[in-house]
Amino acid sequence: MPFEATDAANFEFDPATGTVMAYTGSDVDVVIPREIDGVTVTAIDRNAFEACRDYANTETTSDRTEWVHLRSVVIPETVRSIGDDLFSYCQQLETVVCYAPMETTGGTAF
Repeated sequence: MPFEATDAANFEFDPATGTVMAYTGSDVDVVIPREIDGVTVTAIDRNAFEACRDYANTETTSDRTEWVHLRSVVIPETVRSIGDDLFSYCQQLETVVCYAPMETTGGTAF
């Protein structure tokens, strides 16, 4: 993977399962790291990009007034599964590069 990983401090991570639980940063271009604190990242939870969901042009109600305008995401080869609705309502998302041999993709992930 020829991309430099986004700083691990920008992610909530469950080391017991190897799952990225949330993206907490503000970068619009995100590269999921291969490992965080020495633990291999193997999954991305369904709510990981909740802060990037823009409901402004939908009938979905939300108390969120600001969000990260996520533009691109790179998923490393270590990730085997991504959760349901992972990128739903990420209306600014243009590109997803996936190096992973995905075993499970959640329903309506894209």
